[in-house]
Amino acid sequence: MPVMLRCDQCGKRLRAPDRSVGRAVRCPCGARIAVPAPAADSAPDDLLAGLEGLSDGAAVGRPCPACAADVPTSAVICTNCGYNFRTASRLATNLEAGPSPATVEPAAPASKSSRRRDLADAPRVPIKLFVVVLLAIATVGGVFALIKSVRSYDPKAQGDALLKKVTPGMTLAQVVAILGPPKEAYRHSTGKGLDEAYIVGQPVKAEYSPNFLAAYKGRIDGGFFLLYRFSMAGDHKVFFDSTGTMESIEEVKSLFRS
Repeated sequence: MPVMLRCDQCGKRLRAPDRSVGRAVRCPCGARIAVPAPAADSAPDDLLAGLEGLSDGAAVGRPCPACAADVPTSAVICTNCGYNFRTASRLATNLEAGPSPATVEPAAPASKSSRRRDLADAPRVPIKLFVVVLLAIATVGGVFALIKSVRSYDPKAQGDALLKKVTPGMTLAQVVAILGPPKEAYRHSTGKGLDEAYIVGQPVKAEYSPNFLAAYKGRIDGGFFLLYRFSMAGDHKVFFDSTGTMESIEEVKSLFRS
């Protein structure tokens, strides 16, 4: 005689076969319901009342001993793990989707020839175009640098700045270290010896060298001066006494000076 049940989850009324007493059945909503033994004084009419609202699809459930999944009592094989209830063994599953990860062979490394082909097929930047672009960039940069240097070039201002650094009392070596080698050098004639042909104090051109004082010893008793020309605006004479000590600076303006 069927056992009448009511699902505690959805309230649906169910009926289960009498062989399911003491076990559990599954409601269509998924809930598991234990099947109790029918009361001894229950009348057949009471047990069969309301059969129109019962579900005929309820099935007795039992756990799978291999994976603990719920399977119907009438099932022979667990669809979850393949356990066979009759033989008490587990069937091996054959996956047709593809080989298992353990059987997948690693891809063979690419050969040197294939790598060379890949490199050959890769897009290349034309070397000539690359060189042309670099030359163009360098040329443009050089032009801008030249324009900047030309605009900032002022030889007269640079010369005046250097002349301000030399002061009377400096030695010949100190002055040359600041102003650089002179354009020309002149000594004042002594009127004696080789200078008899010159008037005393007359400028006589000399040859400047780092050992100027030693080379003209005895011939610079009247002193000497160095001539510097930083621009077309004019020249500057830096005067020294016979010992090579700076005395003064004289500017000689040029006729082309604006």
